[in-house]
Amino acid sequence: MSTGRNAFLQYTPLDYPWRLIATFAAAATANLSPRIPCAFPSGLIPEMLRVTVAIPNYAGADIISLQFNGDTTAANYQTRWITFSNVATPVVAGVNFTATASIALGPTAITGGRSIVATIMNQATKNKIITIQEMELIASQGTAPQMAFGGGQWFNTTQQITDIAMTLQGANSYGANTQMMIEGFQP
Repeated sequence: MSTGRNAFLQYTPLDYPWRLIATFAAAATANLSPRIPCAFPSGLIPEMLRVTVAIPNYAGADIISLQFNGDTTAANYQTRWITFSNVATPVVAGVNFTATASIALGPTAITGGRSIVATIMNQATKNKIITIQEMELIASQGTAPQMAFGGGQWFNTTQQITDIAMTLQGANSYGANTQMMIEGFQP
């Protein structure tokens, strides 16, 4: 490594080659975000997407979800969850969702917040496979948060995901300052 007045270090982000595509922050409570485009500035739609969501709270017990390309056909979405409870010796359980019009980003309806990372395979001729990591906000100090690992699939083999909207499984709203970040990777 060189030192001196004109020396520099080349920095490569730890998550390179993921590139930021879009961000969204809710200024007020809502139950559906705008449809956020998933293309790079060049117009290229990446074959891998990563969606990070931070939701501080819900107006009532609910589950935030992702909807792709405006598709509201319930049969096109499927999600499965493995949960680890927040008791001293975690209890492992499974939850299936098969008839919702979006990918559920949590296993159960809650009023507290969630932190979520979803990685999506986005090849046009393949169903879109989604891997989800989720952690739930716990209000009491000394209690571990509940965590869950989920997976899902959007059944569409004719197009890539070109836009993503956040929606809710129920009729409530997500809190102000709910945020979503979409990143892409093109091999």
